Amino acid sequence: MNIYEYNGQIISIQTFIDKLSAYINKGDTLSLEIDTMKFGKICRGLDKNSFLESIFEAFYRLVGDGGNIVVPTFSYSWGLDSPKKYFDVLNTPSKVGIFPEFLRKRTDVIRTLDPMFSFAIWGKDKKDLSKNPNRTSFGKDSLYEKIHKSNAKLISFGLKKYDPTFVHYVEQYFHENIDELDYRFIKKFKGTIVNHEGNEYNDYQYCFSRYLDKFPDLDFDETKMVQTLTKQDKLTKIVIGNAEVCISDCESVFNVGIEGLRRDRRYFMTNRGIKGCMDKI
Repeated sequence: MNIYEYNGQIISIQTFIDKLSAYINKGDTLSLEIDTMKFGKICRGLDKNSFLESIFEAFYRLVGDGGNIVVPTFSYSWGLDSPKKYFDVLNTPSKVGIFPEFLRKRTDVIRTLDPMFSFAIWGKDKKDLSKNPNRTSFGKDSLYEKIHKSNAKLISFGLKKYDPTFVHYVEQYFHENIDELDYRFIKKFKGTIVNHEGNEYNDYQYCFSRYLDKFPDLDFDETKMVQTLTKQDKLTKIVIGNAEVCISDCESVFNVGIEGLRRDRRYFMTNRGIKGCMDKI
């Protein structure tokens, strides 16, 4: 099926498969951070649902029935901007784009029970990946630890830069196992959850959060990480139409991040006074 048109060229499902199959294998776990609107103009006559199904189909055909597709459906439901502190795993909408919303509504997908940083998971291992006994977004037994153990592919699809949220897992690992970072701390959030069975109850969640009052001008900066990954040939950039698909893997990003933090405790931060997504918590 044709999906986009850019500069007179048609971009189809097969275009994505042909471009990405050298870097994505059958059985892979993919962690996708995605913007579907940058590659080109959506082909005439393609409705919204068919368009989004086509994007999913491309990744499904790349990983096959033995793979997994993991997409953020972050809602920040217990964050500073959410006075109600209420998260309904089946009905609370995502705040990170139309494809995550499409995916979380599929009947063959499990959404993780994380009121701040939830994910929609499709695939063979979705039940195991969605379990989080420690109620932590970035720590032990979190989804991020699980995709690290399986060395999932970290993919930026159509975004302007490569800055996977996985780096906050890297930061927390460093903070808990190597040396404390002064700009983040493990914060306990409380609120109301409605789970997959429709049961409503009060619960809690741990997130590795910024000290907003102490360091109001700090913001995440991926520049040094991207430079090192590129130099080590650990980051692939594929131009398709008017956008890029960037691919690395958890182990490469983890190793680069840990070594960067050993040299510089502010490796992932810069002073530019621009608020990022973690300011919501």
